[in-house]
Amino acid sequence: MVAALGIAVYFAVPPIRGAIKDWQSRRLAHQAVAHPSEPEAVRAVARLRSRTGQSITAFEWWNRVDEERRLTIEDRRDFAGAALAVSELATAGKQIDALLARGRDVAPLDILLAGQLAVRRKNPLLAVDYAERVMSDNRAKPYEILSAAILVLSVTTPESAAHISAWKRIEDVARDPGNAASLDALVFLANQQSLSPARPTAGNQSSTSFELGVPGSQKSVAPSSLTGEASLSLAQSKATSQPAATTMGLPEIADALEKHPNARPYHRLLAFQLRVRHDPALTDEYISQAVERFGKGDDETLSALTAWLNSFGRAGKTLELVDLDRAVRNQALFLQYINALTALERWDEVKETLMSERFAIEPVFQHMFLATALSHLGGEATAITNEWQRALEAAGNNSEKLLALAGYAERNRANDVADATYIEAIKSAPKNRAAYVGRLHLAMAAGHTAEA
Repeated sequence: MVAALGIAVYFAVPPIRGAIKDWQSRRLAHQAVAHPSEPEAVRAVARLRSRTGQSITAFEWWNRVDEERRLTIEDRRDFAGAALAVSELATAGKQIDALLARGRDVAPLDILLAGQLAVRRKNPLLAVDYAERVMSDNRAKPYEILSAAILVLSVTTPESAAHISAWKRIEDVARDPGNAASLDALVFLANQQSLSPARPTAGNQSSTSFELGVPGSQKSVAPSSLTGEASLSLAQSKATSQPAATTMGLPEIADALEKHPNARPYHRLLAFQLRVRHDPALTDEYISQAVERFGKGDDETLSALTAWLNSFGRAGKTLELVDLDRAVRNQALFLQYINALTALERWDEVKETLMSERFAIEPVFQHMFLATALSHLGGEATAITNEWQRALEAAGNNSEKLLALAGYAERNRANDVADATYIEAIKSAPKNRAAYVGRLHLAMAAGHTAEA
């Protein structure tokens, strides 16, 4: 699958669902530790990490598989994808060279990986060449063609023939509901329409949001593998730029999302967001329609709806739809419930809810959220420090959790905590460039240029 290789750049890796459960990850990891001489156990963990978007730890596990010199073709693809995601371009190049050396057996996916590497090496001409090879290959699957077209957009300027042609190809895919990649093409087009929601009214949203993303300093380390900094005209060009003659406007994209046979609540809410953007005067009406349509849905639907409502500054509406008893059943829904409380600055309730431990949430996140809540309540410095320390201890040597904690601390101006966490992340994964750049960013922000 494209997403498994880190190719579907603009399509986020979905949470672990269905057959892929957290307990499987723990079981496989335990098996690998208990039987380090069994390559299949190590391979299973590496594959799971790759397929669930955990690029940093995936890269570490693929290195272990590589040490046994047992890499299969599929292994090399996953290894290359993980290496690209963590900016280990030399390792990615080695694996991609091995894939390309197979002559007639080279698959479109392999060529696409080579195109991603060319983007990262700032060679737009070569990147476009690889992408066009994929798009002209009869064996290429719909997602591979879509990803190749997006790659072209990332390294060309809007007025170029290559850019205009690639954009048209994406629109053609988006218009065909029978194409397996059409829904993702529609999401891509929707996200290129400057879709940031209207700013919430003053006093309706706090500057603090309990999200688990990474700060800008980390995002610069492992950018989307199809996002380049160079373009064919030597100008900075991102895939978010649109050609002058875009033919699919907001209403058409919204209609296509709404009517797509495979659309989920998230896609239909995205359609509402496009309509709001197109006609801001009808914002309240569209929000009412969305609430009426999705307000009685399952946990997944409510999680999407409440995230959407919170993004529009409708925290009060989120709390009307979801009470604490419902929120504690689902981590994503619980986080949106907490975000709504913080937007309304109901910090006592945030603290009480987090300390009740009635929810299924990782301890590292519980304690880092508590640290922020206590700071807003003017809590004692010792209590706040203790919560940050508990969060750090709960993260253990898990690179992904450590980076999430460091990024959250950095965004909330707990720079000492962020720095200490980046140090632990480096100890856990010495090749983790995101942690090094995080420390560099902190040092420069503090004016410690010599240390940086």
